[in-house]
Amino acid sequence: MILLGLGFFIAEVFITSFGTLFAAGIICFLLGGTMVFEQPDLSDLTVSFWSVLVPVVLGCALSGGMIAIAVGRTILRPQTSGVDDLIGMIGRSETALDPRGKVFIRGEYWNVVSEQPIEAGSSIEVVDVEGLVLRVRRSEAHR
Repeated sequence: MILLGLGFFIAEVFITSFGTLFAAGIICFLLGGTMVFEQPDLSDLTVSFWSVLVPVVLGCALSGGMIAIAVGRTILRPQTSGVDDLIGMIGRSETALDPRGKVFIRGEYWNVVSEQPIEAGSSIEVVDVEGLVLRVRRSEAHR
């Protein structure tokens, strides 16, 4: 039963069951633990169900639950990467933009095209993304 419980834990990682397999694994873990520890006629080893087995299984369940909550939060969080996220970002022109040049945005250097000349070191705003080239304009906030 303990091995079946571990199998349910592993299956939960690969199969979307919304915690059903995890709960079944916890139950199998508890039942298997009672079968292993509660056999005084075979040996002198007796381990209390309430003082050892339940805290161990609860610890496993709590840690698994915290992992599930952490993973769920990251899955539900909006995407924070990609070129579409660049639109509206403020950066700094590294070279003079007349009409082409380079800018520094979010830790990266990008090739850009500007409709108006912009001097080096000026603040710019991304207007559009065309492949690997950004279309920029002078930042409204720093005019």
